Amino acid sequence: MKAVGKFLISGLLAFLILNFLTLFYFNSAVRDETPNKNETLATNWKYEPNQLSVRATEGYGVVHINNDGYVNEFDYTPNMPISILMMGSSQVEAVQVNANESMSYLLNDMVGEENTVYNIGISAHYLLESVKNLKSAIEKYNPKDYVVIETNGVNFTEKELTEALNSKTSDTTTETENQGFYSKIKNNEIIREIFRKMPFLRLAIYQIKEFQEYGNGNTENNVSIEFNEDLTNQILEKIKNETSTTNVQPIIFYHPYTTIDKDGNLILSDDEDSVQKFADLCEKNGIYFLDMSERFKEEYEKNYILPYGFSNTSVGKGHLNKYGHEMVAEELYKLIKSQGGEQ
Repeated sequence: MKAVGKFLISGLLAFLILNFLTLFYFNSAVRDETPNKNETLATNWKYEPNQLSVRATEGYGVVHINNDGYVNEFDYTPNMPISILMMGSSQVEAVQVNANESMSYLLNDMVGEENTVYNIGISAHYLLESVKNLKSAIEKYNPKDYVVIETNGVNFTEKELTEALNSKTSDTTTETENQGFYSKIKNNEIIREIFRKMPFLRLAIYQIKEFQEYGNGNTENNVSIEFNEDLTNQILEKIKNETSTTNVQPIIFYHPYTTIDKDGNLILSDDEDSVQKFADLCEKNGIYFLDMSERFKEEYEKNYILPYGFSNTSVGKGHLNKYGHEMVAEELYKLIKSQGGEQ
């Protein structure tokens, strides 16, 4: 019996030590499964408020989830003055880099006005998902000058475009790390609380998910989709119409993914013809379009710097690294300054 007792105590101590060490490696923020029903949501979901998120599975990022459930270094108060509202996916959310390395933080510093840039970027909220939530976001945060929307592509299927036009939000639960698991156990508060307090268990779920996706051969979508000019134009008209009610200027910034060919040349995703068509439609609808392609090329050709990838992941793939965030922030600032700064 003594041997069994020692074994159990040793196992418990080992588990607690692993949990403690995991705090510094993977202690990701937890999704808010019980949002206030009286609250206007600007995204399909957000995090539980007032958390610290630590992640070292891709890059290394320590960020603060504020009282509003988004990645910002300051808290939100109703009717606070916001000049620039940032919307987008995990690229804008930026949990893979430290707080002071994200595009929102850097842009806020460049603009020079405290708390002027507010970030509501959240995982799996790509361009069309942001379009579906745009009206609610503007109504809640009332940005004074600009709303910045991120996209990593300009070609979308007819179904995706139609759903966005009809403001039919998608179920992004299965597209976010660990959140699908939490959704399955959300009605069992005891089990849920155990996983929330045990980062090692959350890390195990994350690693299993990653292994399953690798085993299934899941890779980036390389299927060529024809540019749908008519429906894309309607999407951009929708963006302009919903921002014009408060006289806020929309900006869409496009960041293509990168690969390096066998000769060491930088290859960008999406064809130039589609990007140009998208840019022309943005101009037609009075939307500022920022294409990061040239800046990405310039940094690689001159300095051999890639906007994606980290020392603990594949080079040139995955999320924006600190250099990518810096490039985006600088180009956004240049665009805003060229248009006269504040509206």
